[in-house]
Amino acid sequence: MSNKIYTVKFPLEIGIGQVGYDSVTTLKETVEYNLKSTLLTNPGEIISDPDFGVGLKQAIFELPTTELLSTIRRRIISQVSTYIPYIRITNVLVNITPDTNQLNTSIRYTISTSQTQETFNFSVSLTDIWLLELFILDIGELKNAKEKKRKHKIHK
Repeated sequence: MSNKIYTVKFPLEIGIGQVGYDSVTTLKETVEYNLKSTLLTNPGEIISDPDFGVGLKQAIFELPTTELLSTIRRRIISQVSTYIPYIRITNVLVNITPDTNQLNTSIRYTISTSQTQETFNFSVSLTDIWLLELFILDIGELKNAKEKKRKHKIHK
């Protein structure tokens, strides 16, 4: 295991017999985390940087046209060159499987510092989005319940 730590792993977890959170210790893992975040974030979602994000979660709801796939491909290349400048994209493939409502991406890239070539394959489907939204709703409901309980204790 490398001694170099690039960031913490999400979701945050503390391993058994470990001090601190699990860490990302390879550049490839860091790149893949950054690519996933960039692909899934919708433009405008980050208030401090409304241009950030490719918006694959939005694209899954659009009609699969050649123009849409080309736009997604261009957006991936643009976003990576702006927000992940330590890699160079050599190829991007994007396709949609209409039967399963799944959007697939394959990004071939080179890590600039090591000249290592890698491929990042990522898919997002309606099921993934629904599960994520349910998870977010559950967290929101949990926070609301805790807040109500806290307020109830204060008023007693």
